[in-house]
Amino acid sequence: MVDASGFRGPVVLDQPGTIYDFAFSRPGDVIIAASGIEARNIRGPGLRRIDASAGDISDAGFRNAEFTFAHIRMRGGSRVIRPYFVEMTDVNPQPNVGDGDIVQIFAYEGDIVEPLIERVVVRGKQRPAGSSAHNDAIQFTGIAGGRVLDPTIRDSTVLGASSAAVQAKEVYGTFTIEGTTLTERYGSYHAVIAKPGGGSAVMLWRGNTLLDASSVAATGGWRLDPRSDALPDGVVIS
Repeated sequence: MVDASGFRGPVVLDQPGTIYDFAFSRPGDVIIAASGIEARNIRGPGLRRIDASAGDISDAGFRNAEFTFAHIRMRGGSRVIRPYFVEMTDVNPQPNVGDGDIVQIFAYEGDIVEPLIERVVVRGKQRPAGSSAHNDAIQFTGIAGGRVLDPTIRDSTVLGASSAAVQAKEVYGTFTIEGTTLTERYGSYHAVIAKPGGGSAVMLWRGNTLLDASSVAATGGWRLDPRSDALPDGVVIS
């Protein structure tokens, strides 16, 4: 374990297989750039990024951290395997007015496999007047042939942005949402909008709470995992 309490951002963590303990300090931006790294006990605003621009990364992530933007960066066909954002809290000033997402799990050219968001609080942005930009609290998406495989959101609270609380595109395998509270805000379309990769994927939906008559639209070829709860009003999976 490395004592990172004196580190100040932008901090790039690149020693594989290392736990960096920030001891509740406020380093600013923190970037993970190698496999097996955990950055923990971070306070204050800043970027929390897993960066696979230089090659594959596996089993790396953030735990017990505050943040204002969380992101996975990749290119050139790299893969990010089992990344995680656990016990994290969005500390953007509220109300947060602006374009863009708070958490971006973007698989650019390569695959992101089994990304985990667990015990996380995310508060979406409100789109500025006159803006047509897309705006989610959490977005999973594949870009330029990239794929997101088997993502999970668990035991979290996701408050909607102007488009959706959760947006999922080019998702393959099983998309698990469980034990999570979701709501629409700011005129959003749905709490969850999901379109499967390749026209077919499975959604596991169980133990979730939809606030304020929020709705879910997972359409375009989804199948419901048989372990799912009976679907409440406002949830469509087809």
